[in-house]
Amino acid sequence: MERILIALSDAFAQAPNRVLRYKQFVLTGLIVISAMMVWGIYTRTELDMTTDSFLDQEDPSMMALNEYRRQFGSDDSVFLVYRAKDGDVFSRESLLAIQQLTDDLRYWQQLDPADYPESINGIALDFDELNHVRRVQSITNIRYQENEGDTLLSNRLVPQQIPQSAEELAAIKARAMEQEDYLLAFYSADARYAAVMIQTDFGAQPIANYEPAVNAADIVLDDSFVDFDAFSDADSFDLEFDESAEIQEVSFESVDMLGYTNFHIITKALYEKYSDQFEFFPVGNPPMMEFMMDTLNQMMTLGIVMVLIFTLLLYILFRSFSAVLWPMVTIAASMAWTWGITVWLGVTISQMISLTVLLVFAVGIADCVHVMSAYFSYRRQGEDHYDALSHSYGKTGLAIMVTTVTTMAGVLALTTSDLLPIQVFGLMSAFGVVMAFFFTIVLLPILLDVWHPGAPEAQDASLADRIGKRWNELYIGKKAGLAVVYFIAVYALLGLWVGTYITVISLMTYVVVNWQLQILSYVPYIVARRPWVVLGLFGTLFVVCAYGMSLIRIDSNMTELTKEGSSIRVAYETVDENMAGAMSMVIMVDTH
Repeated sequence: MERILIALSDAFAQAPNRVLRYKQFVLTGLIVISAMMVWGIYTRTELDMTTDSFLDQEDPSMMALNEYRRQFGSDDSVFLVYRAKDGDVFSRESLLAIQQLTDDLRYWQQLDPADYPESINGIALDFDELNHVRRVQSITNIRYQENEGDTLLSNRLVPQQIPQSAEELAAIKARAMEQEDYLLAFYSADARYAAVMIQTDFGAQPIANYEPAVNAADIVLDDSFVDFDAFSDADSFDLEFDESAEIQEVSFESVDMLGYTNFHIITKALYEKYSDQFEFFPVGNPPMMEFMMDTLNQMMTLGIVMVLIFTLLLYILFRSFSAVLWPMVTIAASMAWTWGITVWLGVTISQMISLTVLLVFAVGIADCVHVMSAYFSYRRQGEDHYDALSHSYGKTGLAIMVTTVTTMAGVLALTTSDLLPIQVFGLMSAFGVVMAFFFTIVLLPILLDVWHPGAPEAQDASLADRIGKRWNELYIGKKAGLAVVYFIAVYALLGLWVGTYITVISLMTYVVVNWQLQILSYVPYIVARRPWVVLGLFGTLFVVCAYGMSLIRIDSNMTELTKEGSSIRVAYETVDENMAGAMSMVIMVDTH
């Protein structure tokens, strides 16, 4: 085993020299392929964060859902709950406003785009998205049934002409409260809240090249479809069925997050026109996906901030622009290949891509810092660029490979999950870790050869070392004062829980940095003198953690994953508290 490890270390030491021997060819190939990966990311990426994306299309639940859609159409809708600001959804002002909103949604072709903003949240309004609306129901157009003698009447709950008298409006409200089928479905028991149901065709649109079998040239309809006189005799109404006929399977177009978002943006433009009369709480896939899109945009901003922080830390550590730039390029290439190859294979990605990016970034930074730190160490000892590069890879290559393999094995365990996004996350993360290792070994030596840091002086201290020296020169009073100011700022900016976490991490880091030699020399002494005490402590900690695992509550409700007070969470909580709830279940009965 020792021989194998030594051989691997020697191989890693030779890797930079072998790569640099063909650096023009290797660098050109990496640039061309990376450009293809980036182009694929921008043209082929499909984001799907709906509940449908969690299951494979061959899963029995998805097959049942697709069969439902073939028979009855889409199950996607927007449940637009609103609160009347005058306190009564059955007031004349509220009824007139919601009647107009209902007509706007039903007859949107008659609307003037000039009456609406050009964009919302940076997304241009597209009125053609309203073609997805297939039915709109509100308290102003729903009907109820009543019988008068032998006649069954289907009357409007609210007359088309909204009455003006308080008595007539009160009668409408009283009649509505008697309709148990509509209570809590379209209005709350206290009449402060009501809802507009916008049913769509999302998920039930056949794929682009779908051609119904009945349209084939060799299909001939029975004469009974055109000759209705054949059934003039009451006793002759007899239909024949071909039990051997093949039922055509219909494949539906998948709906990506942007499709839902564009639809919700235009509906938002329509209903926000009535924000003086109502406060709206939309729930359903379209508003959820619009919220997720906004969250992804925020994560992009946070990602940029993260890159800037790591850039600053790398510069503080190495004080060289090339030592900052090349690790970032290496990590960017790793993520581009990971993401690009995934979408080129036609895989739909989910919100888990953000976790994959974070993991690849963390592993890539660790790999590059290991190599760069060893490189600077050898350069400080007087070695030239090529010797320092070879020795740094010989020293760190094996360690980087071991961490890559162990991390890859850990995330690959997620591929055993029944949930498709978790499987994709496991595969992408494992591949991303390998890509970070690959580019650290292959690309980083070439980049360092193009522009490498100068040789630091042996006594040259980094910025972190200089700050540490200045800190140690302060007397205890100033140290205590600065520490208090730091902890107050942390709690003020981050809150109790996050502030406590950062405080504990800061204290642990301070202790380790200042007394690391004492800690490392004293730990083996404690373990040797008190092995059973150490085992007992870790055993107790394991039992406590195992008990904590038993208390884990798995919740698949996506709204519970959002921050308290966020718009989507407030909307769902409002619907759950005042209406019949945001979730529903449809039972389809197959009589075959």
